[in-house]
Amino acid sequence: VQSYYAASMDLLRDEPPLNLFDPEWHILTREHNRPPTCIESGAHVRRSFITDGCSIAGTVEGSVLGPGVVVEPGAVVRDSVLLDDCLVRRDAIVERCIFDKRVRVGASAVVGLAEDGRANEEQPDVLGCGITLAGQGARIPAHQRVGTNCLIGMHVGPEDFQVRDLADGTALRGARSEHHPVR
Repeated sequence: VQSYYAASMDLLRDEPPLNLFDPEWHILTREHNRPPTCIESGAHVRRSFITDGCSIAGTVEGSVLGPGVVVEPGAVVRDSVLLDDCLVRRDAIVERCIFDKRVRVGASAVVGLAEDGRANEEQPDVLGCGITLAGQGARIPAHQRVGTNCLIGMHVGPEDFQVRDLADGTALRGARSEHHPVR
């Protein structure tokens, strides 16, 4: 997790160790057939990679956004990697997170901000570096607070959150989630 995160952030440096824009080095990838990215008036984007089909109305700083990511007005995505079709609702904050595909963050939720920085209870060797993970299809409810070093399982939904503040280092797996250790 730490290596993946560090490599993603390295690509955003002023002089990255791997220049994705080198014309002599071709990137072979599957195209996504998405509309162009829309950066709305009032949006703020700094030092980030924004892929096709994204719609940005909030703030994105130091982040990598996969195809179809939506950041609504007032929302902030900072130092994070969000894969395909994630949605960050109005006034939510996402910081130092890695989200798998189709993660939904409710309005005014705060995800990835540390209280005490405690390592993850299930996987302290993997999630002790200040990164919060959310699995594919996870839905974080409006006004929810999720600390750092947290692991939100695949398909976790609002009904799985029993407390408004999920403490640093918590692992939350919903009733529909299967237990797959992070490697």
